[in-house]
Amino acid sequence: MTMLRSLPALLAVTLSVFMFACGSNGPSSKVSGSAGAGAAGSMGSAGIAGSAGATDTTGAAGTTGAAGTTGAAGTTGAAGVTGSAGHVSNTDAGARDAPASDVGAAGTTGAAGSGTDAKPSDAPAGETAPPSNTPLPSKGLLTVYWGQNGWGATHNDQSTWEKPLADTCAAHPEYDVVILSFATQIAHTRNQPSGQSFVPELNFANHCETSYSTDDPFLLKCDDIAAGVRACQAAGTKVLISIGGSTGSAGFQSDDDGKMAATSVWNIFLGGASTIRPFTNATLDGVDLDIEGGGTVGYAAFATALRALMDASGHKYYITGAPQCPYPDAFLGPATGRALGDAPAAFDFVWVQFYNNYCGYGTPSAFRDSFAQWKTLASGGPKIVVGLPATTGAAGSGFVARATLPSLVGDVKSDPAFAGIMLWDASNDQNSAEGGTTYGAFAKSLLK
Repeated sequence: MTMLRSLPALLAVTLSVFMFACGSNGPSSKVSGSAGAGAAGSMGSAGIAGSAGATDTTGAAGTTGAAGTTGAAGTTGAAGVTGSAGHVSNTDAGARDAPASDVGAAGTTGAAGSGTDAKPSDAPAGETAPPSNTPLPSKGLLTVYWGQNGWGATHNDQSTWEKPLADTCAAHPEYDVVILSFATQIAHTRNQPSGQSFVPELNFANHCETSYSTDDPFLLKCDDIAAGVRACQAAGTKVLISIGGSTGSAGFQSDDDGKMAATSVWNIFLGGASTIRPFTNATLDGVDLDIEGGGTVGYAAFATALRALMDASGHKYYITGAPQCPYPDAFLGPATGRALGDAPAAFDFVWVQFYNNYCGYGTPSAFRDSFAQWKTLASGGPKIVVGLPATTGAAGSGFVARATLPSLVGDVKSDPAFAGIMLWDASNDQNSAEGGTTYGAFAKSLLK
C-alpha cells in the first residue's frame, strides 16, 4: 500500500538500507524487511542485530488412539510438553530483530488418545483440516493487517512491538479478519530452481525468520504463526495472507504464470495438498492482493483460477484486494486487463486505502466522490471496506481522529456497498489506546 506501513533496515556485517520506490499515488508503505533484519528508527541508524538463538522445540504429538468397541476412531493424543527455553543469546538487537531463545530440551511424547468421543475435527498430526465454514457478515467488518510490526520501525521499546498472532486475536476480539503480511512474491521466486520456482517468498519481519529448507530458503517455516492461525480461527477470526505489499510483486510474466501460481497458493496455504506447508496443520481462509508494483498481467487469471479451486472445494474461501483510493487503481483496476476489471466476481471484498492520497477523509468531498466510484464494484463484485491508518504514525497522511470518525462512518454506513473498516496495522492499533479503548475497538463500536 502507498503508506508508511513499515520502514525496516537490514543490518548484518555491513549496513544496507533498502529504500523502496514510491507507489504511483503516494509514498511507499508496506515495506517488507528480510528475515532476521534489524529495523532503523525513522531516518535514524539501525541497532546492531543480535545473533538469534534457535527457537524452542515442541514435544511430539501423541499417537492416535485405537478404535473403540463401537468402531469410532480414537481421539488424537495430547501434545508433548514444550521443552524449556534456552538463554537468549544477545539482547543487543536491532530495532526490528527480536532475538529468539536457544534450543530448549525436547518435550516428551503425549499419551495416546482414547477410543471414545472421536470428533470429525480431530485431525491427526500431519493432516490439515479446513477452517470454519461460517461466512463473514456482509456489514460491520473490522479488518487489520498483521506481520510487519510497523510500530517497531520508529519505536525501540520491544515491549510495544506487534504482539504474536495468537495474542493479537486473544486481546482483540473485535477483529473479524486478520491479514498476514506478506508473501512478497509467488512466481519466479528465488527459491529453487531460482527464477523458475512458484514456491512463495515470505516476510513477517521479526515474527518468523526460519528458512523452510535449503531448497526453499525464502519460504519460511512459521510454527508460531501456524499456532496463531489456529487460535484466531478457533475464536471466529478469519485469517488471510496478503500477496505483494509496497515492496513486493507477485512476479507474473503471463496469464499462465497467474494460473500456475493459483494452484501453488491453493496447495501451500489453502485447501490443497502439498508437502510444502509453511503453516503446519493450519489452513488459511483466503488470499489478499496488495499489488503496488510490477506489471498488471496475470492477476485476473490468478484470481479466476483460484476462485475456481475455492468453489470446487465446497468450502468458503475469500479473495480480497487492497487498491488505493484514486479510481481506478493503477494495478488492480477496475479496467480492462486488470483483475478488478476482468474478474470482479472472483473478489469478496476490497480494502480501499483512503490514506496517503488526495481522496482521504481530510477532504470529505474527495472521500465521498471516491467512495461513490468504488461502490459501483459492489454490483456483482466485491463489497467496499474503508482502509485507514490506526495512528498518526502509521501513514504519511489520512489518519482520521476519533472525533471525526463518526462523521466518516455516518457518510457510508447505510450504503449497501459499505462493509466496514480496515486498519494498517495491528502493531499501531495495539499502541493506540485512549481511555483503555484502542482505535480499532472504537471503530468497531461505530459499525454496530
